[in-house]
Amino acid sequence: MAKYNIEDLYYDIYAINDYFYETEDGQLIVDNSHESIHDYCHYTNNSGKINCHNYLEMTNCSVIYLLKNLKKYGLEYDKFAEYAILWLSYILDQKQKDKLTDLNKFYTDHIVNNECYNNKIKDDDEITYKKIIDTNNDLMNMNINEISKFDRPFNILFNLYYTCNRDFWNCEKNLGYANSFVSEFEKLNNDSNINGNDSYRKLLSTLSNDYNNLKKIYYDKNNSCDLPSLSQLNLPKSSIENSLDVPGKDSEQTLGQPSYNIKDVYKEINTIDGYFREDTNGKLIVNDADKSIDNYCHSWSGLGKDNCHNYLEMTNCSVIYLLENLKKYGLGHDKLAEYIILLLSYKLNQHSKHSGTNLNDFYTDHIEKNDDCNNKIKVNGLTCKEIIDKKKVLMNNNEISKFNYPFSILCSLYKGIKKNRLDCTKYSIPANNFAIEFEKLNNDSNINGNDSYRKLLSTLSDDYNNLKNKYGNDESCGFPTLSPVKTSSSSSIAGKLIPGLSTFAIPAFLGIAYKYSLFGIDKLFQRQYIGKKLKKVKKKMNNYI
Repeated sequence: MAKYNIEDLYYDIYAINDYFYETEDGQLIVDNSHESIHDYCHYTNNSGKINCHNYLEMTNCSVIYLLKNLKKYGLEYDKFAEYAILWLSYILDQKQKDKLTDLNKFYTDHIVNNECYNNKIKDDDEITYKKIIDTNNDLMNMNINEISKFDRPFNILFNLYYTCNRDFWNCEKNLGYANSFVSEFEKLNNDSNINGNDSYRKLLSTLSNDYNNLKKIYYDKNNSCDLPSLSQLNLPKSSIENSLDVPGKDSEQTLGQPSYNIKDVYKEINTIDGYFREDTNGKLIVNDADKSIDNYCHSWSGLGKDNCHNYLEMTNCSVIYLLENLKKYGLGHDKLAEYIILLLSYKLNQHSKHSGTNLNDFYTDHIEKNDDCNNKIKVNGLTCKEIIDKKKVLMNNNEISKFNYPFSILCSLYKGIKKNRLDCTKYSIPANNFAIEFEKLNNDSNINGNDSYRKLLSTLSDDYNNLKNKYGNDESCGFPTLSPVKTSSSSSIAGKLIPGLSTFAIPAFLGIAYKYSLFGIDKLFQRQYIGKKLKKVKKKMNNYI
């Protein structure tokens, strides 16, 4: 369950939706009571505060305005980016004339040239608003025809949350609107262009979780309020077919498949795992053929390159060395951070002497103080430290250590691939052990109830399925099938509480009635808006019905 107040978050989104709009003839109208949004029109070709000149400039400022308002909720940076892209796509679709067809062009023309994006999110952090967008550039590379499919369900959500926040949560009136969301969700969930793409699927998961949270809120207010349930997110088709054996398959990549070769990634991990060890007397042993890993130990000596002095220093170097070797495969920053932290936890737990090492203390003592982590090694603009910072929340020893055994099994399974074959007789038991460990994690509320650990579990699940579908589908292998990664326990409980059959007994006239009146929109807004403002709001809302 989200740590932030999801109701207030969506209320902030709803509020900004009413700050400005464009008339049919292309004139920009800004609500006089919200002209402070102009403060974010600092483009490089002007000095000081100046009013925005057109809808696209105002849209750009609204993204900054939204991010600044959302930062008080303490969202993870990935969530910042997701809500920003959902908002950006939605508000661009409201433009009446000359609709934008390329998000990357918007990024180049507006985000890059707006100085406000260079402001830090937190005073004690180096991350800026622009860096959040840059490190999630897969979102800006989205096809606007695909991302626009999220506009209507996103609009439905922030209006439903508004009614809940303002105590206009009448269940009967809002039921038609909830049904519309479920209908839109199912379209997206069954759209191969959506469920077959990791970025789109993450956005859909966010909307799914936010709806399930809303459903629980309504149920808590009135346990007879039976908002319809969502189906589980569909797995990408690529989990059935995936290329494990062709390095650099980007140019012929099937939609939804990772752009990197999974087998190559695990080969790098297994290779680095064999570079060094510690004997029973605590002596550090480094493979003579792989002493180049020592090159990353110069930060402690202060005298240029020097050999590492102990296992912890060498473990840190292995993290940097892994990043150097994985960056050629084009993994996203999130995936890089996940594999790095998995390797770090796994290596520290290989020896009982170091198994109790606090990962956050290790981060402070070794990663923060290593010049290579902080300056020299970069992947798409981010340093090693900044990449790890994206998933630093995973460094809770009690939880991340639960992943060590299944991760080690996966490493062993991939290491067992010889000449494009896997000995089923030899590896069927490890595969079964992995499935057992996976189910333990999947049923652990500390894992499935935490977005970051759930994503990490999903990564291991995908990596296992890739291997199983390539090498273990033969009946003689008997590799078990994994269950889908569970959503948060709170959502699951809410789903069980609300009977599914009732959702099919809703009279058809409700859907027809709400096609032209969003949960009694006339009465709702007559309390607050008059004249031109009412017409404008009704027009915006009817666009999504």
